[in-house]
Amino acid sequence: MTLKRIYHLLWLGIGQLSLYNNYVITYLTMKKFLLLIDGMSGAGKSTTAGFLARELPRTAIVGFDKIKRFISDFKRGTRDNAISREVSIAMTQRYLELGMSVMVEQSFKSEQEIMAYEKLAKQNNIPCIKFQIHCNPEEALRRVIDRTARNNGDLPESRAKRNISLYNSRESLGFIQIDTTNKPPDYAFETIIQKIENLQ
Repeated sequence: MTLKRIYHLLWLGIGQLSLYNNYVITYLTMKKFLLLIDGMSGAGKSTTAGFLARELPRTAIVGFDKIKRFISDFKRGTRDNAISREVSIAMTQRYLELGMSVMVEQSFKSEQEIMAYEKLAKQNNIPCIKFQIHCNPEEALRRVIDRTARNNGDLPESRAKRNISLYNSRESLGFIQIDTTNKPPDYAFETIIQKIENLQ
């Protein structure tokens, strides 16, 4: 039970003191976790992470696409990509050491990169929950084109198609698969939040 839901219950007028205390205790003793969200471009990773960020207390959100913006003259290529991914791992490690949960939302490059995060979870004795979001490639392309237009971006359609084509299922690595084809924007969020709440 998250703090947001506690407030909602109180607003509804059913927050009896004993019930409220139970929820507060749950919030304060909430088990920490490391959440990895991988997936196809346009499938809904960022949308899902946004929903989760508004719901989960004391959770740091990191990932390649956020950290690359820390470099003033970032250039997509081997050097800057590697720097951003290394910093993402380092930030995750420090947040976990400080007692926070962490959500990493990005397209993971390799099995070795995933194993680095799994090692951090093991070192901190917390669960590592892994989800991979995908959808029909045609729908993914439509979403990317619409998003680019809304944000006044300049991503060429050819680049968008290439990014989508790079998707590779990681089910064999323990990632729970979520297909968002023809699903509402919060579909993946509902699946993931239920998994997290079941940890408590």
